Amino acid sequence: MASRVANSYIGYRAGRLVVVGVLPGGFRACRCDCGKSSRVVLGRLLEGKTLSCGCIHTFVKQYHNFEDISGRRFGRLLVIKKVGIPEKMGNYWLCRCDCGKEVTVIRHRLGGRGGKKSCGCALTDYWKGMKDSRRGEKNPGWKGGRSITERYTEISFWDERGNKVKRGEHRLVMEKHLGRKLDGRRECVHHKNGDKHDNRLANLELIARFHPSGQRLNDIIEYILDFHQRLYNEKLGQRNGA
Repeated sequence: MASRVANSYIGYRAGRLVVVGVLPGGFRACRCDCGKSSRVVLGRLLEGKTLSCGCIHTFVKQYHNFEDISGRRFGRLLVIKKVGIPEKMGNYWLCRCDCGKEVTVIRHRLGGRGGKKSCGCALTDYWKGMKDSRRGEKNPGWKGGRSITERYTEISFWDERGNKVKRGEHRLVMEKHLGRKLDGRRECVHHKNGDKHDNRLANLELIARFHPSGQRLNDIIEYILDFHQRLYNEKLGQRNGA
């Protein structure tokens, strides 16, 4: 028995209760082993009439008078066996989810409306399904995943982890041509004619990231000649059509 300090009985234990404070009217503030706090008359503690906050009666009732639900299924959960948790009092059962994970669930959470029906994977699958149902072409606002900014043309897509990413079209074209991913720290895709939105493979070249800015003079001249030739052919075709 713990020592009594000035007849306050702080530290005194009665069953599952430990006195932690003095209250007016001969009451004592107690903490139960289950973690709850309670207010008890000192005389009942000394006489052994109050030994818990009430949890021991719930435990005895649930432990000795329980329905054996081993083998029953609740949603994705299959009940394996009854288990005891030292720090908790109650009717707990070990369940195995269809995903393979094992969880411990108190009896009143199994079955019924709003009861636990999985280890948590059901909710994850639900939101993943909702996300997939509005992803990409299934989304009413889908525009092909191709967006044009002031600098580059970007492509939006989902990676192998299911995360939405956005990358430059010129880098994707080069990676597809090489059959590998580019080293973002050392490799850069250069537009020969300076047009950042012209992502034809013929207009792209792979160079080291640390290189002088600008375009080569020969590339610019070749672009201008090609542009004027295409413009001439277009105008000539329109005149012949007229």
